[in-house]
Amino acid sequence: MSRTTTIKALTTLSAISLLTACGGGGGGGGGGTPAPATVPLTIDSSNMKAVAAAGAQVIFNSGHAGELVSSTVVGVQTTSVAHSNIDAVDLVRFALHMLENRAPAPVGQVVGTSIDATSPCDSGGTIRITGNYSDPDTYNAGDKLTFTFQNCVESGRTYNGALTLSIEQYAYTATTLTASVAATFSSLKEMDNTGGNTLNGDLHVDLTEATAYPYTVNSDARFNQLITNTLTVSGAVVSTITLQNGHIVNSWNGSTGSGTYAVTETATGTWPGISGTLFIDTPVTIQYDDPLTVIPRAGSYTVGADKGSIRVDFTTGGASNLTLNLKVDGSYELTIPLTWADLGVVAP
Repeated sequence: MSRTTTIKALTTLSAISLLTACGGGGGGGGGGTPAPATVPLTIDSSNMKAVAAAGAQVIFNSGHAGELVSSTVVGVQTTSVAHSNIDAVDLVRFALHMLENRAPAPVGQVVGTSIDATSPCDSGGTIRITGNYSDPDTYNAGDKLTFTFQNCVESGRTYNGALTLSIEQYAYTATTLTASVAATFSSLKEMDNTGGNTLNGDLHVDLTEATAYPYTVNSDARFNQLITNTLTVSGAVVSTITLQNGHIVNSWNGSTGSGTYAVTETATGTWPGISGTLFIDTPVTIQYDDPLTVIPRAGSYTVGADKGSIRVDFTTGGASNLTLNLKVDGSYELTIPLTWADLGVVAP
């Protein structure tokens, strides 16, 4: 499979996007820095829609599955800056697919020595792979490779920065890819004509996918901390979100045209109308049919804070049947209708 074909496949399967994160400027990856202290947040009837929208942004847009959330949340959003996605899991998949196209080791090369290869990107710029591998024909536990993006333009987006993969398991055939890797993002920036993001942090990914039609993808990602920044076109920071203690499981079945998605994580930062730490969970796995927009047709997510929590339930009936529940002291006391616009969702 050529790299161009791989990128097209990744675009088609962007529903496997799990963890879009945009990193804090400066330092490299790592998960040891505690989240910044914030003012305690209480969820009540005055901010419950803002909390629901923030939860949707964290789950679907500033980081996990497709581009469900638009740049303007009606009645809540105060900035028109669009959120261009970096998807951490898809970037790991992209790097793993690049490895399958590696040329055989040159005659006489000593296996286990360092490697250094540069490939052009589809529309300009380069990706440089450096590191080491222990076998001239495949990758094994202990191999470590760094992908450095230099003004790399793919599908209208420009990438700069680095991604390092420490291989724990890797097996590729003509029809399947199975891998377990520890990934470190170091100021990896993605920009397009609406703005962009940067990403720093560590992520562990277990991946199994069928690389031929009808395509299936199953990924399980965990992280201690990912720091995300959203940037304007000029590079100014719009928002900084710290994601911690995350576990994201996603699957896509090309033969049935459907997927499922579940996430647990903590997010600390500022969103339109609220600021603080949010505790996010999907007590009922989210189901979706469209691999590009990942519009939910079933499932639920909850968002908790220092006091109170809300729950958003998706149904096949459409936006008019979405409900949000305010939970205080263990009981749901208020239920109100919720529209796609309330969540900032691009209407299906």
